[in-house]
Amino acid sequence: MLLVSTVVVAWPPQANGGWEDVTSQIFPPGMSPVRPSALVDWNGDQFIDMVVIGNGVGSAQSNVFSVYEWQDGNHSFVLAYQSPPLSVVGSNPAVADAISNVVVGDFNRNGRNDVVVLTASGTLWVLHGSSQSITQVNSSMLPPVVDGTISGTLPQLSAINVFGRCALPDLVLTTTTGSLYVLRNTLGDTAATCDFIGGEQLSFEPILIDQNVEPLSVLTADVSGMCNAQLLYGVSSGASGLVTYRLYNDGMAASTDLFSVPSYAGTPIAVDVNADGATDFAFPFCTSTDAACQSGLSGYSALLFVNNAVGGATCGEYDCCAGFISSYPNVPVGSGDQGAGFSVVSLSSLSGGSCPGLSTFPRTLSTNGPLSMPHVVRFGDYNRDSYADFLSATNIGPAILTRTNGGAFPPSFDCSIISTSAAGNSNRLIPFYFDIEEDGRLDIIIMDTAPTTNDGIGLYSVWNGLSMHEDYFLTAVVLNGVNVNAATAANPAPAGVGFPATAATQVGAVHRFQWQDIDTNLRTQEFTQQGASQSHSLQNPRVHFGLGRTFSYIQNYASGIHFSTVAPGTSASSTALSYTWSSSYLIPNSQVVVIPYPLTNPSAWLIKLFLSSSKYITLLIISLATALAVIGVPIVILKYREMQEDNAEMKRHA
Repeated sequence: MLLVSTVVVAWPPQANGGWEDVTSQIFPPGMSPVRPSALVDWNGDQFIDMVVIGNGVGSAQSNVFSVYEWQDGNHSFVLAYQSPPLSVVGSNPAVADAISNVVVGDFNRNGRNDVVVLTASGTLWVLHGSSQSITQVNSSMLPPVVDGTISGTLPQLSAINVFGRCALPDLVLTTTTGSLYVLRNTLGDTAATCDFIGGEQLSFEPILIDQNVEPLSVLTADVSGMCNAQLLYGVSSGASGLVTYRLYNDGMAASTDLFSVPSYAGTPIAVDVNADGATDFAFPFCTSTDAACQSGLSGYSALLFVNNAVGGATCGEYDCCAGFISSYPNVPVGSGDQGAGFSVVSLSSLSGGSCPGLSTFPRTLSTNGPLSMPHVVRFGDYNRDSYADFLSATNIGPAILTRTNGGAFPPSFDCSIISTSAAGNSNRLIPFYFDIEEDGRLDIIIMDTAPTTNDGIGLYSVWNGLSMHEDYFLTAVVLNGVNVNAATAANPAPAGVGFPATAATQVGAVHRFQWQDIDTNLRTQEFTQQGASQSHSLQNPRVHFGLGRTFSYIQNYASGIHFSTVAPGTSASSTALSYTWSSSYLIPNSQVVVIPYPLTNPSAWLIKLFLSSSKYITLLIISLATALAVIGVPIVILKYREMQEDNAEMKRHA
């Protein structure tokens, strides 16, 4: 079923053809440095908020986390929650326990997002969204997380729907010794229904998945077009110098090896590089065997390689989740700039133009400081031309690599530096995409990982003021379909949560759809929602798609969720629940909201369309008035003539 609503967006500065520094407008004055770690709709107002390490007040603190809510009324971030200082359990006097990771999700299906925090000592804490209280996860549910003999290494945590029980997010934990565990969310084992579970006592079962795992390699992606995102991770093969990425198959069969990359490839991201509907991957990378590059001090390029989908990755006539056979290349150690199915984008080819002196990406940043973070080459279609543009820290400041040759492979990029009120530009300025006003424009927030007393607050923001009137977009989100009407007096729903629970998004949901570009070519897009959460990935819980210039509706929109009704290791493994709205033609420049309820009956899922601008309302009124004028006036004239003829006829017979 398709419902249409409207959302009118106000405030944003007038488009000036470029990027506008709005730091002073959206961040509190005098805000001290913090480290953004996760993006979430914390209060259910359909605007994205930030979970940060630190509190923005006083000196930087590595053992405190806070929630900054976006308030649309005054168009700024406001401190909404601050945790107590976290200490090493049992320490006396208290010893500060630095935060390693922050992940978010509705871990008990009650319609409110929760925040799970992993500390350097291996302790898990949960901030419950329903009560705003913080509790420690029972240590008996955790494996040995930290080996004290390993220095300079922190455990890593991700929120991924691995086993699919009631589509609950599980926790994926990489220990300091390289052991990969899934902390299986067991709340779905005893739930009478998946509609609503509730309660604040989270329960996990640790399951060892693999060993010798690269700590920053964990993510989830749909690599075969079946709308079924699964756990993906990299295993070091030691002497060969390669890391092999594996797809976990729910414990029912051996994990599938997908591809191998040299060990000096950085943290991966899943991205559709050539916009063909198939998941590709990108890494910070080295083009040679340079010692500084391989040791992690810097990277000189980005490695991009594609999914050569056998038979193509387009949708079926009525099913956009029919799937295809994926095929990835392997990248040998010491490889050059080009190979079968992969491309190394060297910064030397981008050093001219507006990026003079550009020579390095920071391949890996320290994870030990309160404000530092591992480096991720982020992506997003900021100019809405339907092709991914890469956003990265570089040696001369935050840079955008803009795709210039469409879907051709190998890809080519232009480079531009994003300037802010930060004092100086360097690789300490780490950018990430953020839609400030939820208006379909990808803006940028920049974190200063090493601010000094003269650098200001340590967080900066630039608003996307580019003129994109002819380039369309689509934003989309799959909620988790919680029905608070299934709550009971003994297990009540959180205050303020209705149906649908608009804050609770589905971790790992897959989006796929088709449209025709300006040249009438049938195009396919896909993305896994919240597919990466480790190492402060800062993925937006709402997905942004650029469509370029088009006169087309959105066709064959499909969503899929990894799901299982049985425990792992039994006769049936997890699969995907999915549905394709083949007869619903969605309008571009709008937001799609999928409500998967009832969860186990995809044909009954609801899809809503929100028009994101009042311009559509004006256009609809003009179109209606024009239609009435064109059709209505002749009808009135004909009716008037008919009445005249009737009157004349009556007079003749009088």
